[in-house]
Amino acid sequence: FCESGEREFEKGAAHAAAAILMGAMTVYNAVAWWYRKEKHLAINAGIYGAMTALEVKQAARHWTKP
Repeated sequence: FCESGEREFEKGAAHAAAAILMGAMTVYNAVAWWYRKEKHLAINAGIYGAMTALEVKQAARHWTKP
């Protein structure tokens, strides 16, 4: 499973699931910041946004392997 080229669809699916979770956390923190204007919520939204982008990139990397 950990070898390159093996079970790439499943690995991509795991990254996609993580991207969905990170995306939800991004939205939650952004909306909470919009209403409460607490600095840590904006920081959290930025971090979760970056993590979402990374997970999307990783999922795409696995799904585009031959």
